[in-house]
Amino acid sequence: MAAIAKATNATLNLSSKTAVVSGGTQGIGAATAIRFAQLGASVLIVGRSKERGEQVVSQCARANSKGSHGFVQADLSLVTGIRAAAQEIETRAGSAGVDFLVQTQGGPPNGRQSLTKEGNEFHFTVQCLSRFGLPYLLAKAGKLNSSVVCVGAPGSGVRDFDGDDIQRKKAGGNLIGSGNRDSVLLDVITEEGSNQYPSLAWFHVFPGFVLTDALSNQGFPMPIVQLAKLLRPILSRTVASTPEYFSDVPVYLAASEQAREGPRYLNNRLKELKLNPWVESPENRRIVWKQLQDLIGS
Repeated sequence: MAAIAKATNATLNLSSKTAVVSGGTQGIGAATAIRFAQLGASVLIVGRSKERGEQVVSQCARANSKGSHGFVQADLSLVTGIRAAAQEIETRAGSAGVDFLVQTQGGPPNGRQSLTKEGNEFHFTVQCLSRFGLPYLLAKAGKLNSSVVCVGAPGSGVRDFDGDDIQRKKAGGNLIGSGNRDSVLLDVITEEGSNQYPSLAWFHVFPGFVLTDALSNQGFPMPIVQLAKLLRPILSRTVASTPEYFSDVPVYLAASEQAREGPRYLNNRLKELKLNPWVESPENRRIVWKQLQDLIGS
């Protein structure tokens, strides 16, 4: 992690600010929520598990007893769940709105496909559509004041993308193909979001290797999950970091004025990554943005 994030955050006073962290019940999201609270912010955590969510709220309250912290229970695999979450955030935020939105929900694709009861592909809805829907609905309602940070793999190295099959219903389940799709769509959301709502700072940051339970949460085969657990001690001493160590990065991007002057696509060391070539086309972005709007509803 770039030392500048930790050093800059140490100077921040976020006591008048409100942060929303989606996917905030565990892993990177939980650590980021707690880091916001430590710096004085009030925090709203969005997630599926009420038990885990309330545990993180309690940790935020211990870190910052003066803040107003809460949990928004939501099923982000459904459009109705995404819209309900956005509405509850609006209600809780009141006329002041929320300042920062950090999105960590979802995770790597497992290569399988399944449809929700609404007919959308499950992983696509959580990983991509909800990451479009929450900032879009909040910004459209005038309830998002400052920044949007998407934690996931940017699409700089992806060369093949089908903008007419963003749910990959035709292409079918494929771990690499779905992962590439996720990366490009999150680039589209970040780039076009910054064009549609230029008063907000938009970032897409790659966390690198962070020691979380993402593989088991995403339903990877047990041998892969067990292998990852066996390798944790080695990874922690070499290429991997903990959620707590990484959490300063999304907080820095969301809340620091210095970050606004820097790049929009970054790795975990805050080094600039290139925008995916397909996403550079305004027409390509327009086509995908319209599909996402149609799916989430106006």
